[in-house]
Amino acid sequence: MAPPTSRPQRTTVRQPTRPVIGLLLAAGYARRYGGEKLLEPLPYNLPHADRGTPVALAAAQSLKSACDLVLAVVRPGSPASVLLGHHGIALVPVATEPEPGLGDSLATGIRRSLAFNPQGWLVTLADMPFIHPDTPRAVATALRQGASIAAPVYQGQRGHPVAFARHLEPSLSALHGEQGARHLLMQPDTRLVEVDDPGCLVDLDRSEDWPRNWPGRAA
Repeated sequence: MAPPTSRPQRTTVRQPTRPVIGLLLAAGYARRYGGEKLLEPLPYNLPHADRGTPVALAAAQSLKSACDLVLAVVRPGSPASVLLGHHGIALVPVATEPEPGLGDSLATGIRRSLAFNPQGWLVTLADMPFIHPDTPRAVATALRQGASIAAPVYQGQRGHPVAFARHLEPSLSALHGEQGARHLLMQPDTRLVEVDDPGCLVDLDRSEDWPRNWPGRAA
């Protein structure tokens, strides 16, 4: 009687997980603010940043909590680029002639990030330091679960960060000027993620936009 033959074991090869890239848009000139707003120190503690942390760094730290890598799109040599680079944030320089708009900054970040073969991006503004880390985590989860576009919503208002899936890269890479990706957010399949976070709505366009106090999170 022939000895039984053993069947070869099947091995499952797991494909490496493609990263979610955070894009911090930090190339603006802050003309309405009237100073280097991205370097302004926080006047109070936040869950992700201590009192005295510069605005841009606080925004980056919130984004880092949900992303595999954060890239900051900056004007070469700007104070914000020096600050973020000093703290280990990878920098993506944007061309300054002609003066870049929001769309130009976003498109530059998208194109430069393709070397990492991302599954998608979380995009936020560097003058939004109040976003609670739970918010980018929730938006990133929606992206990883298959959303094409995802955005947080607080009390009926849409905020940041916004997630975009990889298949939208051609549209994102073609952006220019000040419009940004607003038209993409009007797509009916945008997934809205309810969050308990007023910080996802607050950006510091002007010096009077600073809240007098900040609970860190809505009650």
